[in-house]
Amino acid sequence: MNSLPELRMLFEGPEKKLEIMTAPGRSSLRDLGENFWAAVTERAHTKILSTISNESCDAYLLSESSLFVSDRRMVMITCGRTRLVDAAVAFLEEIPIAQIDSLIYERKNENFPDLQMTTFDDDTGELERLAPGISMVFGNKNADHIALWHLDRHFEPESDDTTMELLMYDFDPDIRERFTTSRRAVDPIGDIDLEAFLGGYDTDEHRFNPAGYSFNAIGGKTYATLHVTPQTEGSYVSFETNRPCDSRETRTIVSRLLDFFKPARSDLLLFQGTIELESINSGFRVTASESRELACGYSVKYAHIENFPTTRQSLPL
Repeated sequence: MNSLPELRMLFEGPEKKLEIMTAPGRSSLRDLGENFWAAVTERAHTKILSTISNESCDAYLLSESSLFVSDRRMVMITCGRTRLVDAAVAFLEEIPIAQIDSLIYERKNENFPDLQMTTFDDDTGELERLAPGISMVFGNKNADHIALWHLDRHFEPESDDTTMELLMYDFDPDIRERFTTSRRAVDPIGDIDLEAFLGGYDTDEHRFNPAGYSFNAIGGKTYATLHVTPQTEGSYVSFETNRPCDSRETRTIVSRLLDFFKPARSDLLLFQGTIELESINSGFRVTASESRELACGYSVKYAHIENFPTTRQSLPL
């Protein structure tokens, strides 16, 4: 197909992620109010575009990705040239580190690292000034990888405290067109059939001009979010949810996303989750995987998936 000249711009889709869990007994994080969260997001050089809420969670759709706030947990995901570590500092100016049970900071390696305002080492150095932590890398540190830092503090997550992150790179050009101003589908993600996975959830979405898409969904205290950067240089999609899923359900949603976006490469990160990637899709293959028990209490499984149109292979996680 023809190239998409209107999308030849450098925008950093790969994201940074901050997750903080407060100790029992303190007041709800939701009671801090939208003005507080607006100030936190502004410290990261992003802003709130819209909000949806239910009895257990507030979901903020940001100009660069998303923020979810429940009684004891905040999850903030940002893309572009944001300084997410500054949002962490702003949060800890209000909530003392002694009242934090768990803090995890992630950073996907960027397509355009020279355009970033900080590096992962810069960010973790800032966090280390507040409390000691442990750093690690999932994946190939010279290629696709996720750098992770966590607070060096014992924590015992609940059995249903799960998170699934699927990060997809260089996805299909025909699908990229759905997320541009010039070629908008009525429902750009309808073919994924997220309703079957997130039935009954409240949803929010935003289509960016000239390109890009964000989607939030919440049901009770669980959330799901999808972010699409369709630019020709460095196209990227992320999907994340803390909805507890068994191995079959996880494999089903991973397969649907891979089938729809057809990425050249993907990274899958599971906290407290399980999956068997047996014949997940025709043409996709797990080329690397590992499991780790983090000192902060979480078990984490990682897989790197590549698109090989003529092969099929399974690898249990």
